[in-house]
Amino acid sequence: MPVVRTLSVIFIEFWRGVPLITVLFMSSVMLPLFMAEGTTIDKLVRALVGVILFQSAYIAEVVRGGLQALPKGQYEAAESLALGYWKTQFLVILPQALKLTIPGLVNTIIALFKDTSLVIIIGLFDLFSSVQQATVDPTWLGMSTEGYVFAALVYWISVLACRATASIWKSAFTPGVHRTEVYMTHSMTNSAEAMMISLENVNKWYGQFHVLKDINLQVKPRERIVLCGPSGSGKSTTIRCINHLEEHQQGRIVVDGIHLNDDVRNIERVRTEVGMVFQHFNLFPHLTVLQNCTLAPTWVRKMPTKEAEALAMHYLQRVRIAEHAHKFPGQLSGGQQQRVAIARSLCMKPKIMLFDEPTSALDPEMVKEVLDTMIGLAEDGMTMLCVTHEMGFARTVADRVIFMDRGEIVEQAPPQEFFAHPKSERTRAFLSQVIH
Repeated sequence: MPVVRTLSVIFIEFWRGVPLITVLFMSSVMLPLFMAEGTTIDKLVRALVGVILFQSAYIAEVVRGGLQALPKGQYEAAESLALGYWKTQFLVILPQALKLTIPGLVNTIIALFKDTSLVIIIGLFDLFSSVQQATVDPTWLGMSTEGYVFAALVYWISVLACRATASIWKSAFTPGVHRTEVYMTHSMTNSAEAMMISLENVNKWYGQFHVLKDINLQVKPRERIVLCGPSGSGKSTTIRCINHLEEHQQGRIVVDGIHLNDDVRNIERVRTEVGMVFQHFNLFPHLTVLQNCTLAPTWVRKMPTKEAEALAMHYLQRVRIAEHAHKFPGQLSGGQQQRVAIARSLCMKPKIMLFDEPTSALDPEMVKEVLDTMIGLAEDGMTMLCVTHEMGFARTVADRVIFMDRGEIVEQAPPQEFFAHPKSERTRAFLSQVIH
């Protein structure tokens, strides 16, 4: 919304660039000019308007900083679960951002509390002004310093109360030890309709960099595909285009009979049928394991809470992690988190699973537990596309292994043929590096 963004920038930059004392003068003198003739505005109301306008600009920047501090993976995970923009913001992004903004908001409130002494310039008396007036009164019995010490103590206690409240808020939003890791059908050919996934002449650019070059890929139902290749070859970009986490510029992608284009309805329909597991897990750290798994079924599939919880426990048991259902992601090991991520995707009952290097961020001893879970899915007949460097997994599970380099599919073959008799010199060079 460019208009809203522009107006917000103008508002924030203006009020942040004007001193509070000037804002108070403006609210005291100019505010009555906007009211009907004969209408009076209390001085306190004028002061409140000025202070609110001034501090709201600073609070907006604090909130923006909290939103920008969230890793991109949180948005992508929500998008992959088909939560949509508003559900993503209110269920995933804002709860986490609020926790991050609490220290900044508290500092802003404390500064605001101290700046209230400036209201004396428009004829209002704050605590210190009242003390100063009282100490010059002939009936004052104590030393003048006593009044100022008392006023300072009141301010200090008030600030302490703000900090204590902030600590309570932060505890409420941080119940566990968290770690943050650093989102109508068109006419198709008969061949595309018979395939679970069809990519035809797909091209993608990042600026001038041509990252995908005429990718053609057909995936049958229940087929298991492994994509391998050097870093930067376009493997991850290919599968991210399948659920529109990345947008392709040319070619066509059809997923389960749905033409993936700019139609938001088509994108959401595809995402409800395609599960995705990320390299860095991208679990929602403010939710328990069980809540991570029930979020999308409840809000996207409109599943009753009890039914969603039963489904989540079923898949958590399947990936052998049900005993941790009420823990938070930060309390789990990397392998456990990745298994939760797999269970979360399965709770949407997808027809297709995409794996983007699911073991590359794990310690060697944790890799096996994740691979065993993926092998179990393959044995159940799940249609799978997996980007991985685990060649043993490719030999065991894949129906077809695809080698990519420089944005192109160089070679594809069944695993026995691919590993025993690679046709391309580039494929042979790659395998000699990864197979020892």
